[in-house]
Amino acid sequence: MVEDFTGVKPINFGYYWYFGITCVWAEDTWRFADLISPQNVVPYTVRGRTYFKPNKRLKVSKDFIKKWKEKFKGIDGGILSDYGIPVYHEESGVYCNWIPIKKEERYGIEVSSSLLDRMSKIDNKQYEIEI
Repeated sequence: MVEDFTGVKPINFGYYWYFGITCVWAEDTWRFADLISPQNVVPYTVRGRTYFKPNKRLKVSKDFIKKWKEKFKGIDGGILSDYGIPVYHEESGVYCNWIPIKKEERYGIEVSSSLLDRMSKIDNKQYEIEI
């Protein structure tokens, strides 16, 4: 999708997490190989690294962003509380980040240490969860 839009294959891009939702793939943190000139984007630099984001002044970019946000909405972690993983702490109003992972042929989630501290008991059970 990015390659079709920019004419160049990205080497990396980031994601966001917020309010218990993760894997919201970011349309504004793309990286391309050095000396490459992608189309329809504008560069910006953070900590010495150059990133690109769609040029919102262009209609083609506005259409792309709309399609991107429809496709990459992220994964809601609310269901994880049914399995003893509290991504939201009601007393403090704080959400904890989490991300799906794959190790060898198994899938799981990685959570922050602050979330582990709030889990009353960790029984290491495995569950089949459909998304």
